[in-house]
Amino acid sequence: MNKGLFGVGSPFGDDQIGWLVVRTAVECGYVERFALSRIEALDRPGINLLERFAGLDMAVVVDAMQSGMNAGTIRRFEQNELGKDCRMLSGHGLGLAETLALGRSLDLLPGHVIVYGIEIGAAGATSQISASVEAAMSCLLEKLAADLSS
Repeated sequence: MNKGLFGVGSPFGDDQIGWLVVRTAVECGYVERFALSRIEALDRPGINLLERFAGLDMAVVVDAMQSGMNAGTIRRFEQNELGKDCRMLSGHGLGLAETLALGRSLDLLPGHVIVYGIEIGAAGATSQISASVEAAMSCLLEKLAADLSS
């Protein structure tokens, strides 16, 4: 099975959590441990994310989200659960939920897509990740390991 892990984000504040998760997953040996075909940190990819899915049977995406929950809250979505009530951050263009909806309608998605949203406080001009978001990372890595091992 060809599996990929993608961290979506930007270099600003808590929005870079997807990148940090990918970097930590690489450092922890996830590529070898879960036989990942692809692992990438992406800067607000929009519809270009669909190109990254080519040839994969499973894709797991980590992105920041703002839904009004406490910062550091982790939510897991299957591709069919992403809708208007799920707002992943988007610097411009299509956001993650819209990109996956487009990919589904064009039959460009892998057979299994999982999205982890990490609730953030603010995506300001700072380069620092908030303590509450960073603290959620170990829990998220455990959840990723469970999904990638199946």
